[in-house]
Amino acid sequence: MNIGQEVLEMLKQEITDVEYNRYIKHLKYDAKNSTGDLAIYYAPNALVLNWIKNKYGEKIAHL
Repeated sequence: MNIGQEVLEMLKQEITDVEYNRYIKHLKYDAKNSTGDLAIYYAPNALVLNWIKNKYGEKIAHL
């Protein structure tokens, strides 16, 4: 499991299954452009991106 998957697994423990399955599990980790301090994910569309940023952006940043 890579760091990108680990972050999503940690978040999964803190949110509802419905929200995880509807939004978070569709994020794709970009290992090539991520660094030790910064994990980059791609959302499938702008709606999902904005929802995740508004609802869980800070939580993800602190994991």
